[in-house]
Amino acid sequence: MLRHLALLSCLPALLAAGEPSAADAEKASPSKAGYTLFNPTPTALLRDLSTDRPDTTEGAVTVDAGHYQLELSFLDYTRNRDSDGVRTTTSVIAPFNLRVGLTNRVEFNLIFEPYVIARTRTPGLPTETLRGQGDLTLRMKVNFWGNDGPEPGFGKTAFGIIPFLKIPTARSGLGNGRVEGGVILPISFELPADFGLSFMAEGDIVRDASNRRYGFEFVHTASLGRKLVGDLNGYVEYVGVAPTRTESTYRAFFSAGLTYALGKNSQFDVGARFGLNKASDDVNLFTGFSIRY
Repeated sequence: MLRHLALLSCLPALLAAGEPSAADAEKASPSKAGYTLFNPTPTALLRDLSTDRPDTTEGAVTVDAGHYQLELSFLDYTRNRDSDGVRTTTSVIAPFNLRVGLTNRVEFNLIFEPYVIARTRTPGLPTETLRGQGDLTLRMKVNFWGNDGPEPGFGKTAFGIIPFLKIPTARSGLGNGRVEGGVILPISFELPADFGLSFMAEGDIVRDASNRRYGFEFVHTASLGRKLVGDLNGYVEYVGVAPTRTESTYRAFFSAGLTYALGKNSQFDVGARFGLNKASDDVNLFTGFSIRY
């Protein structure tokens, strides 16, 4: 498994090398192919704001070259109670995803949990509380098509790939202290009547529940969104997690939320995710903000 993780850590460089050539990019987007981190895309040519939050399903569209997008959750709260009556709550304060546009089709992500409060209440025992920083995750996103709208042969769809690597920066008890990683494949479809449909397939190499060995999880999602009124949008989503050799069972969730555009470069959101079976966390509540500059 460690060998697989080493390969995952090399994926960003491989993907950057495999990015569409300048000639190919110029055919798809002649006015934006030459822009980079150090030669930013002019404001007039920026694509519509596309965020990776609040739903679990990641987007396939990247941030324009030379621009930054901060996606932050004010509070991410999770609660669960197991069959033995043990109740756990986790509050993550201001977790964020900083997205940096490197080229017209490639971006870099830095995801971090600055402060985590985890409480465990076991019947007959004192409440245990842990506080401290969480883990750091590094990602690359490569868009293959659909960044700037319909492309010949692909229609109103967008598709990309997101390899990622988790760096174990969390304090003891808040993380497993191990490197983990995976690859995400997001695809989205524009539908009639202001509907949008997105799917995500994700393969993760993770530690098992006892932190003794590496296992595998297949995450799969489907998210249906629609413009409701004005700048208000809503979505509903299904999330499933199928584990292999992790000492856990299938987990299923239903999620729903709202987003409200505060302009061309910012958005407010609120949402909730509910466990659909006993193996899943009972509820996850979140609200946040995204801004591009």
